[in-house]
Amino acid sequence: RRAEDLGFDSAVSIDHLLLTPPAYACTWLEPMALLSALAGVTRTIKLGTMVLVLPLRNPVYFAKEWATLDLLSGGRSILGLGVGWHEDEFALMGVPYRERGPRTSEAIEVLKALWAGSAVTYEGKYYKFRNLTIDPKPVQQPHPPIWIGGGTQPSEKVYGQTVPDITPVLRRIAKYADTWVPHSSATPEMVKSDWAKVQTFARECGRDPARIGRVY
Repeated sequence: RRAEDLGFDSAVSIDHLLLTPPAYACTWLEPMALLSALAGVTRTIKLGTMVLVLPLRNPVYFAKEWATLDLLSGGRSILGLGVGWHEDEFALMGVPYRERGPRTSEAIEVLKALWAGSAVTYEGKYYKFRNLTIDPKPVQQPHPPIWIGGGTQPSEKVYGQTVPDITPVLRRIAKYADTWVPHSSATPEMVKSDWAKVQTFARECGRDPARIGRVY
């Protein structure tokens, strides 16, 4: 039976290459292959990631991949992304773990530019190119919705890690996200505090906080 017939309005995929204890005791289907398959057997539900680890991917190649998914699905894609947390995955892919945050910010800028324009030139610290055009463009213009996950949570309990400062994550959300996705393990108090900071940071970078959605 089709997902729509069962009452679903969306399908999302988690993105992990390896087993990731203590958070998860399993791996997941590769998200681009999974969502492409779902695009062919569904008609109305939204298809997305919750979340995809963007800094593990080349943003130019990924811009083409996701534009293809958006086209094949008739404009039903939602790109939920995050910086990732599993150090072994970054080591395996040859991406410095400590660079994952700024790489994510640059990659978002690359995606938005390539999806909306032609003959794009980008000069960042990690990604540089001149006069690139990605075609076809996504159906959704200027770009598919970008949801960014992250924020305060009991990281040591969930991931076995200590996160000293969540401010860069909240600033990234304020600057780039169409919708913010708090961690499922965050308490209401954590979400409330983070949201107040996101609103402040959004105003500082010239964005109206009312234009940033939230997933509860």
